[in-house]
Amino acid sequence: MTSENTDDLAYEAATNRRYLTALEARLSRAVPIALAANEKWVGHTPRSGLSYDQLGPLVARVGLDVQDEHLGASFYVGARWLSDFDHAVVSWDAPVAKVFYEPDVDSHEIARHVVVRRTLLERRNDIVKVYDEWLANTSRDAAPFARRRLDVPAAPVPSGRRAKRREAAKGTDASTPADPAGSHESSPRTFETSVMMPTGPARTEETLRRGMRSVEAVDYALRAPRAAALTSVLATLQPDQYRLVTRSAAEPLVVQGHPGTGKTIVAIHRAAYLVSPERPTDERVDRLLLLGPTDEWVRHVDDIVKTLDIERRVSVKSIPAWFREIAQINHALSGELDGSVTDVGQFIKNLFDRGARACREDQPWATGPGARMKNLERLYDYVRGGGTIASPLKLGEISGPWVKTLPTFGAAIRRRRYLPLFAQASLSIMGQPVRRFGHIVVDEAQDVAGLEWEIIRAHNGANGWTLVGDMNQRRHDFGATSWSQVLDRLSAGSDTTRVTTHVIERGYRSTQPILDFAKALLPRSERSAQSLQQAGPAPKVTRASRSAERDPLAIREAERLLAAYPGGTVAVIAVEQRSLEQSLLSAGWRRSERQGDWQKEGRLLALRDAEAARGVEFDAVVVVEPGAFPRNLARVGPLYTSLTRANRELAVVHHQALPDELRRHSRHH
Repeated sequence: MTSENTDDLAYEAATNRRYLTALEARLSRAVPIALAANEKWVGHTPRSGLSYDQLGPLVARVGLDVQDEHLGASFYVGARWLSDFDHAVVSWDAPVAKVFYEPDVDSHEIARHVVVRRTLLERRNDIVKVYDEWLANTSRDAAPFARRRLDVPAAPVPSGRRAKRREAAKGTDASTPADPAGSHESSPRTFETSVMMPTGPARTEETLRRGMRSVEAVDYALRAPRAAALTSVLATLQPDQYRLVTRSAAEPLVVQGHPGTGKTIVAIHRAAYLVSPERPTDERVDRLLLLGPTDEWVRHVDDIVKTLDIERRVSVKSIPAWFREIAQINHALSGELDGSVTDVGQFIKNLFDRGARACREDQPWATGPGARMKNLERLYDYVRGGGTIASPLKLGEISGPWVKTLPTFGAAIRRRRYLPLFAQASLSIMGQPVRRFGHIVVDEAQDVAGLEWEIIRAHNGANGWTLVGDMNQRRHDFGATSWSQVLDRLSAGSDTTRVTTHVIERGYRSTQPILDFAKALLPRSERSAQSLQQAGPAPKVTRASRSAERDPLAIREAERLLAAYPGGTVAVIAVEQRSLEQSLLSAGWRRSERQGDWQKEGRLLALRDAEAARGVEFDAVVVVEPGAFPRNLARVGPLYTSLTRANRELAVVHHQALPDELRRHSRHH
């Protein structure tokens, strides 16, 4: 049974401050952090040279019924290990940390001696809650956590972005939230589905919590206000999540889950785990690419990746920004990334590869200043023209009509629609990527199209893949409709590899009323989403009597939610934003320094479209005019995604008719 232990809170908070101070002192040294005797438990040693912003607090303490030679009667789990401390501190991804994350007697040789696991919840690096979980039939008279007098230093002084985050969070008293067409020939593979929690139409709260650890700590963390950026969840990472995180890099991993099931958490921690110095050399990934959908997503995850990635082996990129880097396009682009089905077809790779060979055989590529753009134009014009009289380019039934639709190079190079095309053209000119990675993790992978997969695949030297996403949130009709199709396209696995899609059905982020409202958009057979947050306000749906009243009404709803969740985050999500911006100005709001954010009297409000809202979350959300969101394949992926960005409360404001699915749900509820 888990119970909150507040008596030891002051002691653990003081120990954490000493731990952070000791780590900060280590950062000033240009030497390895090492302790030979600890190698048995924590493996390879990380290097110093990290800034304060990349520190992470203690997350757990494990009590033993023996005095272990290396660990003592108890040891701590932290974001990274520390030697020369008066307690043993191991990294969250060290082998011995499994006794905390996977409460199983077979998880580690020391597991049979564990009597109590203590979860330490933090708020901006300070320990604010302590929860103890004693093993059944264990005497509480054991004293693995015996306290002793401490000389407690002052809390470390935060710097830069972390200081700003503290300032923004003033007035809150909750802990940091947790969230816990060309083809390639490939051999036939077998695909299976594994569901990560019990299934069935009636799931009680007890069923949802089955297999979890430190449930009270999770409940407490879920009630906390959301920060603008994702913060540490190491203390509440659950056993099923940890098992996915720690799977071998050699096995393709696919994770499917509805919004709020912790897919992004799995992706981030898996990336850090695979490159960690805790891994044996032959199992460690040297360089890893973590890809997501938008720059907003990068800002959301970047801080936590830096905390976990000690040696900076993980490159965090949004797919659009990364494509710009590959093509070396620095000027502004107009329009959206989404083009037509043919604009992102796999056949384009073959077309540009053949075109590049023909151009190179005709004369060498240009070199020197401005050469990249000259070469791109040369290749593009060659393909657009179907080759030359002397060197025609053989076109097919798809590529022939497509090249006739291409605009001039000067027009295409300034449109976001053709960004994947120019990224591929750049690779075709180079012949191979400048940098290849040992593993690639893709978040929101359901939206990656054929040509985009070809570009990503070209950078994957070891063909190591981790794909996370939700097919129900697909935004367009370009890509595969199942994970097995994606894996076949990537030639992931082998004849003997059985690739399993792991389906997570336990939700953490959105409340059940929000999920019930949003999943009305899904086919009836796919409405299984269940949340640990069973209770919460029903989504508030308000219809404006006149179109001119809609946006002011939406802003008033946002202001109501800001008052209801002080210290948290609120967003307005809409397809059309220009009129909302005018209404915000009229209501006294002004643009903040961060793109898409507005401020008024010390409050911040996020204004997002469906694209920018992908992969991020807020305490409360106002969705404006659901009927204006685009449909695809009889689904409303962008709308479904937008409705489920809310953690605590959802409001919908509209003037046009609601989509039929939401209208029927509202009528019956």
